[in-house]
Amino acid sequence: MFTLPALPFSYKDLQPFLSKEQVRIHYELHHAGYYRQLNQLISEDTPNQLSLDDIIINIDTRNQSIYNNVCQAWNHNLFWQCLSPSGGGEPGGELKKALIETFGNVEKFKSKFEFAAINHFGSGWCWLVYDKSGKIEIQTTSNADCPMSDRVTPLMTLDLWEHAYLYPPHMTKVDYVTRFWSKINWRFIEAKYQRVLENKG
Repeated sequence: MFTLPALPFSYKDLQPFLSKEQVRIHYELHHAGYYRQLNQLISEDTPNQLSLDDIIINIDTRNQSIYNNVCQAWNHNLFWQCLSPSGGGEPGGELKKALIETFGNVEKFKSKFEFAAINHFGSGWCWLVYDKSGKIEIQTTSNADCPMSDRVTPLMTLDLWEHAYLYPPHMTKVDYVTRFWSKINWRFIEAKYQRVLENKG
């Protein structure tokens, strides 16, 4: 059985990016719902030590119900970690170097990330990933899909499902995407990237 992780902040802490009610509904109804459904779907003999990562990487994607719920549980875990009440500003360290090397500068990265997120059709996610060739790149996935199922390492993500921003107060997708930077948790993302580099080394 899998346990829904606690949020790393309170419901009100992401204002004005997300309202208290938006965070509460997103977490209590949607994120928690994926955990409930996943626990109902997995067999009782599933090894206790099996992680969400293990299931995503190894599952037969023809088992669509388990795949969808395990990915949505994992995707939301990362999404909340990519946000912080004291977020914003600029990245540093090796991550900043990689963004400059790949995109030219941090602002160009943000613009390309926004373009990909805003123009993604339908529900899904926008990602910064460390790909199989050892480069960072922007990807979008549809619905519940997670890049880990293709053995790509996600570094950060933004939820593009309408439930992330259409609950009261109503927010347009453009406003939601562009305001994301005001609460982004660069420290978490930098640390995750550093761990990837160390493990690949």
